[in-house]
Amino acid sequence: MKTCFSLAVTFFYSHEANAQFPVTIPWSSSVNFTFSDGKPLPAGYSDFTYSSSSPPAGGSYSIMKSSNDAGHFYFGPFPMSQPVTGYKMVGGYGSWFVPKMVFRDTVHNLCGNSKYLFWAGINNPAPGSCFYPNFLLSVETTSGTIIKTFQTGDIGGPSDNYSWYYGYYDRTKAPPVPFYGGIFQLPAGVKDIVVKIITNNSKASPCGTDFEIDNIILMPVGPDIRISSSKYPGGWIAASCAYGDVPLDLNGKIESGYRDFGTPNYISDNYTNPGFQWQQSLDDGYTWTDIPGATNINMSHNFSISDTFWVRLRVSEIAVIGNPNCSNVSNVVQVQVDQKPKDFSLTTNSPVCTDGDLKLNVSGGASYRTYGPDGFFDSSPFPHIYHPALADSGWYYAEIFTF
Repeated sequence: MKTCFSLAVTFFYSHEANAQFPVTIPWSSSVNFTFSDGKPLPAGYSDFTYSSSSPPAGGSYSIMKSSNDAGHFYFGPFPMSQPVTGYKMVGGYGSWFVPKMVFRDTVHNLCGNSKYLFWAGINNPAPGSCFYPNFLLSVETTSGTIIKTFQTGDIGGPSDNYSWYYGYYDRTKAPPVPFYGGIFQLPAGVKDIVVKIITNNSKASPCGTDFEIDNIILMPVGPDIRISSSKYPGGWIAASCAYGDVPLDLNGKIESGYRDFGTPNYISDNYTNPGFQWQQSLDDGYTWTDIPGATNINMSHNFSISDTFWVRLRVSEIAVIGNPNCSNVSNVVQVQVDQKPKDFSLTTNSPVCTDGDLKLNVSGGASYRTYGPDGFFDSSPFPHIYHPALADSGWYYAEIFTF
């Protein structure tokens, strides 16, 4: 005897992200020269003369685009994309040059008695045995008193004092773009400083050398700040929906210290009375704005407009949380706020008989979960039941995931 029956279908929509590892961005609200716009330094920031020539003559510099950029988004100690294409400062000078200012900047409104890292990515594009680029990174008061200095050594040579990306250490090999500089503590009461990168004297035979500089940054240092999503543990992508009052939930954590720059040491550190401010960036992490009301270590926030942006947590002592020049920042999480899916469907060939096949088709998403009577489940876009029985009649539900 052949039995025929009909079934009903409905669907839900949702979103999902795969777990990945945390991502960081080298960034500062005070000194943050990444040359991402391809423009030269402002007037007075260098004693090297800007030139549009490629390569520039000795004593000059250009802003050039190449596939060996220092990087913007970092996946652990490495840039996320390879090769890394971007703009950098490219210059050249001779061994007979007296010390010459490559970069200078006067910084205001820092927090006295706080730690900062002054660092830059510097590369020797054509290592040779005659003469290596060699620089002094100096931190001074506005009156010229030295606070701290850091030597690069001969970049690409035997005395190279390179470091890996902040938070990582490996002296067995150099990274594609090595970093130089170091951590210093501002004296109490000092809020304004001058940072400099200067060529060192050389005793080499008369010959020239070239250098590439990127990511010149002065940033606060403190205990590592980590943010994560309990829904997407270990990942750097989190999701929310612009409908249904479903908030984005992120958790913050203050670690017990930080990895030293250029050494394998872990430095214990803590905040006495920390303040918190969650931030978002709509331009891939180049500028950041505070999220109103998001001032706790954890954030639960409703975003009503569909968009993709980045989120991070800024932390300092609560007395200076209003000054971003004093704040340590966390890793970043990409947030994808979805709207209702468009052009989705769930269709069926119902009604069917027991000597036929029940076919469903789900479309409009990246992945699917279809549920039905008698424990039915299928994760394909084409759920199928061969020779269905009467127990297979009823409601079928599909979850459509947008990513």
